[in-house]
Amino acid sequence: YFVNECKSLERLKDSKLMIEDVHFYSITVYTKAGLYALQVIAVGEIKKRSSNQFSNADIGQAVSFGEKVTRSNSNNRESTRFSYEYVLPANLKYESNDHPPDGWRYLATIMECNQEELGWVDPSLNFNSDTVKLVRSINTGRTSIVYEGKLNDLDSVIVKLAKNEEYLSCFENEKRVLEKLGNLPHIPKLLLHDENSLITIPLGTKVRNLRRNDIKNVIETLKTAHSQNIIHMDLQGYNFIRDDDEKILIIDWGYSVSGNENGRFAGALECMPDDVLKSLIIGEQITYSPRY
Repeated sequence: YFVNECKSLERLKDSKLMIEDVHFYSITVYTKAGLYALQVIAVGEIKKRSSNQFSNADIGQAVSFGEKVTRSNSNNRESTRFSYEYVLPANLKYESNDHPPDGWRYLATIMECNQEELGWVDPSLNFNSDTVKLVRSINTGRTSIVYEGKLNDLDSVIVKLAKNEEYLSCFENEKRVLEKLGNLPHIPKLLLHDENSLITIPLGTKVRNLRRNDIKNVIETLKTAHSQNIIHMDLQGYNFIRDDDEKILIIDWGYSVSGNENGRFAGALECMPDDVLKSLIIGEQITYSPRY
C-alpha cells in the first residue's frame, strides 16, 4: 500500500523520480538514471510497530535527517536553530481529495527538497582526462565529506569534498601543504584537485593504536614541516591513517598555518592548551598564537 501511494510521485509533471520496493519492508526513491548507490535520494523503511511510542533510536534518526533537510543557508551560525516535537503516526490514505492527510504532507515535504538540500553528490568527478568514481562514504569531518574513490576505474583513492564555500580556504591550505611536503614518506600524495575537491593516496585505514615507530615518524615529519614554516594546528588521533605497508601518515592539513601566523580554533578539546580552555570557559574569542 505504501509503495502504491508513493508511485504517484512518478506521475507528477516533469518528475525524474522512480520508486522501487527493494525488499519486503522498505522502499527506495531514486532518479531515472538508474539505481546506483549515490543516486538514491531517500530510503524509507517500514518497521513493525513494537509499542505506541517511538524509541530513542527512532527519534534520533529522524532528528538527524531533519537537520540535514532544514539547515539554514545563513552564514550566521547563531541563526541556525532546531526545535523538535513528537509527531503522532499519520495515515497516508486520502479521506477527501480536498484535504491530503498529514502523513502524505510530511512525506511530500521531504520529497520536495531539491537534490542539493538533501546532500546530493554526483557519482563521478572529472579532471580533464581523468575520472574519479565515488564508491562509498568513509567519514564526515568539520570541513568535508570523505569518500573512497576509483581513479579511472583502477586505483583506490581518497576523495575529499568541501561541505560548503566557507571551507574552500581550508582546501587551498591543504593543497599548498601537500604540494610542498608531498615527497615526505608520512604525508599523503596529492594526485588531483579543483576548488572544492582533493584526490589523494593512499586510501589507508584508521590508526587504532600508536606504535613506538609511529611516534618517532610523526615527530620527524613535524620537525621537517616546522623547518619549512608549516604548523599543522589540528594534530589528533583522528588525523592519522595507516597505509597498506602499516606506515603512519598525517592527514587533514586544512587548518595549517605559517609559523608566524595566528590560527583559528581547530583542535579537539582533549588536546587543547590551558589558555584555549580558559578562553572557552569565559567566552572569549579563541586565537592560537605561534607558540601553540
